[in-house]
Formats: sequence, C-alpha cells, structure tokens
Amino acid sequence: AVGMAKDDMLCGWYFQVFWTTLAMIILAMLQWRLLSHMRTIFVQRERLAREARQDPLTGLANRRRFDEWAKGTCNLAQRHQQPLCVMTLDLDFFKKINDSYGHDGGDAVLRCVGNVLQGLLRGSDIAARFGGEEFVVAMAHTEVELANKVAESIRASFAAQEVEFNGQQIRFTASIGLTQMTPGELEMSDGIHAALARADQALYRSKQEGRNRVTIAHSTMPMNHSAAIA
Repeated sequence: AVGMAKDDMLCGWYFQVFWTTLAMIILAMLQWRLLSHMRTIFVQRERLAREARQDPLTGLANRRRFDEWAKGTCNLAQRHQQPLCVMTLDLDFFKKINDSYGHDGGDAVLRCVGNVLQGLLRGSDIAARFGGEEFVVAMAHTEVELANKVAESIRASFAAQEVEFNGQQIRFTASIGLTQMTPGELEMSDGIHAALARADQALYRSKQEGRNRVTIAHSTMPMNHSAAIA
C-alpha cells in the first residue's frame, strides 16, 4: 500500500511538472511572439517617421525635415550669434536630361546629386530636396566666404560626374545661389525662408549669366563669385 501510494504521488508530481513546464513553454512562446510583434511595430514606426522626413529617391531631407532643422538651428545661431548660410541649387537643363534619357535617367542623376551632397557636407549641415531638380543646403556656424568654397566644391563635383545609365554617361551641371542669414532673419520664425528667397534671386542670376556657377546674394545686391561654363 505504501509503495502504491508512493507511485501515485510520483505520478501526480510528474503530471504536475509536465503541465507546469508545458504552460511555461507556451507562456514563453506567447511572450516571444508579443515582443516580436512589438519590435515589428517599432521598426515600422521608425521607418514611417524616417520616410516622412526623407526624400525617398535621393535619401536627403524633405521640406518638412528641413523646416524642423531650421527652427532649432536658427534659434541656436541667434542665441550664440553664430553665422548661418543657405544655398539653393537647381540642375541646368534637367528637362533635356529627362527628354533624352527618360525619367529613369533623370532619377539616376538625382540620386547622384544626393550622394554628392551627402559626401561633401558636414554632419551639422543639412541638404534637402524641395521638389523636382530643386535642392537647398543650410550650413550652421559658417561664414559666407567658407560657404562659397563649399558651394564651388559642389558645383565642380557635379560638373565632373559621369552618371552611368543604360550603357551611356550622363553629364550635368547646376546653378547655385548663396546667402548668409541676417541677424534679423535669425530672429524671425520664418527667417530662413526669407534668406532662401534671396538665395533664389542669386540662383536666377546664375542662370541668366550662363549657368554652372555660384552667385552670392548679399542683403542688397547679388555678386557673382565663380567661373562661367567652360
């Protein structure tokens, strides 16, 4: 009788251990699936947040991300009395590129522009695509003289690129307008857009004077500081 009772107790204990272990395994699997699901949701949210602030073709910032960057950076520049320069870029005769090579060829050029800008700018700078072949760049802690050297490097790098597309090489250039934000613009909530409008005027002058050049716009009259098309 004692032996039978002992066997019954052991059988009950084994049975309890089995179901407890099975329950723990099921619980662990449910927890793993929950964590995996939460991680998937987190990754998707991060991707959506990044895509909401990034141009999908070039990998550069979009207008929304640029405005967010400008708000904080302009406040810091105004508070610490630091210079901040902006430039606008427009690819020359981009319609001809699309007409000659199709929109896929034009997209290849735009991707090249994004790669060049990211390679030449500092981590504290920002480059954004505002639409089509129009780009903007902002450089914190940068006087206009240094910004002009950066703009010239960008212009020269564009002119030296040979974009491979369907066995053909696409060449392109860009016209650039550059300006330094004034103290008054740094204090304004939309001061950077006023500076961009002035840089646009300089860009239009670059177009009128032969393209493939950098024109600096001061607070009064723009001045050309680069070579014409070779």
